Amino acid sequence: MSVKIGIVLVNWNDSNNTIRALVCVKETNFTNLQIVVIDNHSSSYDITNLQEHLDKKTKLIINNKNYGLPYAVNKGIEYLLKDPTVTHILWLNSEGRLAKDFFQEVIPFIQKNE
Repeated sequence: MSVKIGIVLVNWNDSNNTIRALVCVKETNFTNLQIVVIDNHSSSYDITNLQEHLDKKTKLIINNKNYGLPYAVNKGIEYLLKDPTVTHILWLNSEGRLAKDFFQEVIPFIQKNE
């Protein structure tokens, strides 16, 4: 089973933490990822800061108002579900950090426990 992980990150006026979370994900060196950042109507500074630090593989969706965390997470999940190659979805809090071997530990478990 080929595993592709979709990751949802929600930002609300905390772009520095969101960027750190993105860097942490990329430092795992697992490349079969689809990342979406949902911005919950942050300040223009935060949106610009995010845009300057995102790569072409990371999708940024900007809400026109703050609908709350559950709405933003669900919007990210809905976006990822449109990609038929995404097999699993992970919501990572913007303050969350992954160990460098996170996916090396998780992928075998996923494959063993389909």
